[in-house]
Amino acid sequence: MGGARDDFEAMIGQLALALTPGVRIIAANPGDWGIDAFAGDLDGAVTVWQAKYFFPATAGDSHRRQIRKSFNAAVKAAREQGHTVQRWVLCVPSNMDAPTAKWWDDWKRRNEHAHGLVIELWDETALRARLLRPEADHVRRHYYDPFAGSSSSGLSYRKPTRSVARMVRRYGWLGILPTLAIGAATTLWPSAGGDVHIQAGSFRPVPSTTRYRHPERRSCRPSGPTGRPGTAPPWWRQPR
Repeated sequence: MGGARDDFEAMIGQLALALTPGVRIIAANPGDWGIDAFAGDLDGAVTVWQAKYFFPATAGDSHRRQIRKSFNAAVKAAREQGHTVQRWVLCVPSNMDAPTAKWWDDWKRRNEHAHGLVIELWDETALRARLLRPEADHVRRHYYDPFAGSSSSGLSYRKPTRSVARMVRRYGWLGILPTLAIGAATTLWPSAGGDVHIQAGSFRPVPSTTRYRHPERRSCRPSGPTGRPGTAPPWWRQPR
């Protein structure tokens, strides 16, 4: 895998497979018929998943053009290759802004009517909900849980990552206690008003000057040696 885009596409393939048995991934060699992943029979009817790396928001004419292009490519390939697209699923790691959401609703309605298929959106909200389903538990744990590997006691856990900081910022320490309890959590416990040292990046040691703070307002942002605030990785981008 070569980066955030590839990681997201791989996650979508694994999530689709967890929720729909029989899903397969299409390699672009050189083209992919407008398909990232599909379920069904390419001699018959298929469901198509198309991943688009739009971040931090799905917005603007460029994103709309890419959506139209991907959908048209899938419909055209189906017509030329002899299969039928029954369901087309757009997967993006962000939510749409208001103008794009309005455009999507109109575009979706028109194209469902014109092509006789179902169009779905798996945006950030929908992906979070699906990742919480029991059948997707292994996908969530592989990509997003804050522990992995193995400990001396035999517990399986992920090394602490910046995902913990993100979770604290969003839910507070009490909100993530069940997750932390799955392994080696005590090493992350802060003292009142203190700092928490968290493994960052691709499991390289973190300098002692890099810390995550958790003041009462539940803000939790990384600080560098100069004390200037930084930003945590996006919700779906975690080291594995």
